[in-house]
Amino acid sequence: MPSRTRLILSILIFLLAALLLVLPTGVRAALEHNLWSQVAAKAAFSGDATPEPHPNAHPHAYQWLARLALLKGDIGAAFSWLSQLGDRRDPYTLNTLAQTYYQDGKQLAAFELWGEIGFTSQLVTAGKAALDAGDLDLAAQAYWAAYEVDPEGYTHILASFLRQQDYNQEAHALLEDALDTYILSGHRAEWWRLLGDIRRDQGESQGAEAAYRSALADDPTDFNAWISLGWLVYEDTGNAEAAIAYFKEAVRAAPKRSDGYQAVGQIWVREEQPLQALEWYQKASELNPSRMSLVLNYANLLSSTDQFELALVEYEMAIERHPDSWWPYYHLALAFWQHDDPDQAIQAIEKASLLNPNDVRIFNRAGWMYEELGRLDDALAAFQHALRLRPNDSTAQRGVERLAGEE
Repeated sequence: MPSRTRLILSILIFLLAALLLVLPTGVRAALEHNLWSQVAAKAAFSGDATPEPHPNAHPHAYQWLARLALLKGDIGAAFSWLSQLGDRRDPYTLNTLAQTYYQDGKQLAAFELWGEIGFTSQLVTAGKAALDAGDLDLAAQAYWAAYEVDPEGYTHILASFLRQQDYNQEAHALLEDALDTYILSGHRAEWWRLLGDIRRDQGESQGAEAAYRSALADDPTDFNAWISLGWLVYEDTGNAEAAIAYFKEAVRAAPKRSDGYQAVGQIWVREEQPLQALEWYQKASELNPSRMSLVLNYANLLSSTDQFELALVEYEMAIERHPDSWWPYYHLALAFWQHDDPDQAIQAIEKASLLNPNDVRIFNRAGWMYEELGRLDDALAAFQHALRLRPNDSTAQRGVERLAGEE
């Protein structure tokens, strides 16, 4: 730091210290509180050293210290700090208390507090965490708690959860109640669309179509409803032209979204006209290059239509954007194999296995490749690894039986 700058900073610090000495007590205390709050807040969100509690009972001291204790996993200290608060009606203090309950395994107490103060985002986050952990009962209670605070805002999340758990009748009733109650809601199109999905799951094609059309009546730009309607028609009638017409409506409704383009491409692939699909897959990939599945779909289609050099560019793009993912290498291995380059195919499948040593598909595919190349020991090892991952996997079982018999 230049000496001139150091001199200026020294003068400023001296003046600030002098100012604090001459300021009235109340003003000085306010400044001290503010400085403490900044240090504590920074520590609470960055893991820095914990500041000592401010003398003169800083209004947020114990709440911040409780948060810092939670970051360190010290539940007892968090409860201790919160017990020293005189006024516990502040919603942010109650949120800290709820977080302490949650980390202490008292999730229902946390849900009750979050519901009381209206912190629905915390409830939804807790519900997703429970769902990811496989605790469906706890997830349901979290989503119901959010719904009870704000039925209009959380009908879709709760109904989607219920549908995923095959509680279609309950989800159906929830959506119909919302549609009857909230006549002017901005959520009506998504409610109608989800209702259509449920009816479609249950084989009620006419009811599903009516729901999708109701969604479009509420919001003609709902591209998802156009896409759902297109797939419904295609599944019921096999009429590709009618489906594509609906998908093109989705494109017109949301020209910057990849969904409509991808749907048109998928129809052409199903109709065994891959060259027709290429431009649509390309556009979808260009609009959303960070979505790996779109890039790989386009790359695979290029590869299957004898445009392997262009396909390699797309595979490399996917690898560059997702260097830690095994999925692009897996597809690249298949493409090299199809284009008679087994050495490159083996390199790619081995890279996939290093990135994800827990996927049966990779090792079954590697075993098949090794076996085709006469590398029987490597093939047997790959199938055996797949069998350890999934003891009842029929492909791995057949591979081990076949190769073990050749030894």
